[in-house]
Amino acid sequence: MSENMTTEDLFGEGAQPDIPTSAPQPAEPESLATWVPRGEESSEDLLELIRTLQRELLLTRDDALGTRAELAVLRQRWEEVADGDLAQALLRIDQLEDQKEALRHEILSAAYMHEKITKQIIDDLNQHYTAQLDALRGSRTWRVGTLALKPMRVLRRGARQ
Repeated sequence: MSENMTTEDLFGEGAQPDIPTSAPQPAEPESLATWVPRGEESSEDLLELIRTLQRELLLTRDDALGTRAELAVLRQRWEEVADGDLAQALLRIDQLEDQKEALRHEILSAAYMHEKITKQIIDDLNQHYTAQLDALRGSRTWRVGTLALKPMRVLRRGARQ
């Protein structure tokens, strides 16, 4: 292969080589994963490919180490939360639910008692008023007043008819 050949000569017009030549960046899966040696690559191209693959390997290892470290930190946080805060929060939720149920029961009980007492008071008042009315109608004053007003009632009824 000649040193003066261009990428257009090698791969056709407008085509790009599959060999990455840029700075160490994570390779796109298509470029390195689908790269197939054609037998026409120069030793420099292959060395560049090896360097790129080594950089990719180092970057991948670095990413894996970083991910493992992050996972360890997240697991530690999870254990702290699960051991302390989460358990306390769940206990507090249970306590609040118990309090809510107790208050609900108290409210229903108070409403029942209110209704029962109100009904008893109304019944007592009705009995009291009925007894007073009976006592009033049975008194001498009532009877005398009724007899005195009877002629007036008869005249009014006659006038209406």
